[in-house]
Amino acid sequence: MGRSNDIELLSVEEIIQILNGISSDASPKWGKMNISQMMRHCAYFIDLYTGKTKVNIIVRILGRCFGFIFLSYVMKLDPKKTPKNLSTSSFMKVTSNNLNINDERKNLIKKMVELEKLNDIVIHPIYGKMSKEKTLFLIIHHTMHHLNQFGLIE
Repeated sequence: MGRSNDIELLSVEEIIQILNGISSDASPKWGKMNISQMMRHCAYFIDLYTGKTKVNIIVRILGRCFGFIFLSYVMKLDPKKTPKNLSTSSFMKVTSNNLNINDERKNLIKKMVELEKLNDIVIHPIYGKMSKEKTLFLIIHHTMHHLNQFGLIE
């Protein structure tokens, strides 16, 4: 992906390479998710940011009014320095403990590959219209944050 706002991000290909190398015994440096839950959470995040997840009207209104503050803050942070243990929205939480790591890996990789097909403008269900570049930046940033959670990036 390269640089945006002087933040170095991994490419989709580099993330996929890391995902392919993750073992089921990977444990988090912080947080409550196991490795399979993290992969599903990242897949949910991609669905949200690509407009495949619906959110209620209150979340949409708040996001359209104040979301730019959150986005401008996040876009200035190195993914390895993003605050830990942030609250997760209920529709993004993964509570199942019986996930198959190979199925979750395959699903997340499939969604990462599909990012190449994004339109130039993406309609985010909370923030509204976003450029493909900004959408990719935020998805990769989030995924890197969770790879860092498991000590998978330096």
